[in-house]
Amino acid sequence: MTDEIDFVNGFKIKRHDPWYRIVIGKVYHWIMKLMFGFKIRDVDCDFRLIRRNIFDKIDLKRKTGIICVEMITKFHQADLRFVEVGVNHYNREYGCSQFFNFSRLLRTFIDLFKLWWEIIFLYSIKEKSSKGINYDKKIKVKNSGVIRLQFYNDFSDGNLVIGESEKNVPFEIRRIYYINNLLNSNAIRGEHAHKKLKQIIFCINGSFILELDDGTNKQKITMDNPYYGIKLYAKLWHTMTSFSKDCVVLVLADDYYKEDDYIRDYDKFLEYINKND
Repeated sequence: MTDEIDFVNGFKIKRHDPWYRIVIGKVYHWIMKLMFGFKIRDVDCDFRLIRRNIFDKIDLKRKTGIICVEMITKFHQADLRFVEVGVNHYNREYGCSQFFNFSRLLRTFIDLFKLWWEIIFLYSIKEKSSKGINYDKKIKVKNSGVIRLQFYNDFSDGNLVIGESEKNVPFEIRRIYYINNLLNSNAIRGEHAHKKLKQIIFCINGSFILELDDGTNKQKITMDNPYYGIKLYAKLWHTMTSFSKDCVVLVLADDYYKEDDYIRDYDKFLEYINKND
């Protein structure tokens, strides 16, 4: 398994089962794709190769056969990278399946509905509660962009959000700082640019307005989603305002503090841009 792949999922090349099991299996898989939205050929194939450290981040709670649906759905929500491989499927030589009876199927679909309610419906409500920037739209200013952190939703047990150097954070992290206790509703922070420093800014609680200026274009962004960060790269003037009282701002930087890297006067910023563009 190569470094850029998180897990391998198998799919049955050809099922060797009675016709009714094949039909039920196809209907079941179609319903699962419709309910849970994953794009995978065979959610119930028992051939999988998964990196061990994934389960340090993702907590599976089901103890029945629907754990496969829970696992694949959470893998997709976490944006894990996967490939699929075909595997051979053979006739059952001994015994018979205990799954294909009415009471078992009914319990399974009741459990699946409960799972859908928890990890799809409630998840979508949380996602829609963010009223800020459309994070899919293109950033208008230069020397900026959007990154998305890995997000694992454990619902009542909390959310786990992960950033990793030179992976979803596109540089080596050398400094971290955060801002809290923003009780002054009129506070203004930032109002500077950098000559070389690369940073990514997050609002991990509450909200604020981020104003970006590359010397030509300007853009205002409502920061209220803890799973997305905005790149603050060199030669980009930024200002932060309109903090909610519960706001917490987190910044990741690719270098240590160096005062001579700061440009704190806007006119000098424009002069620097004109000379170095």
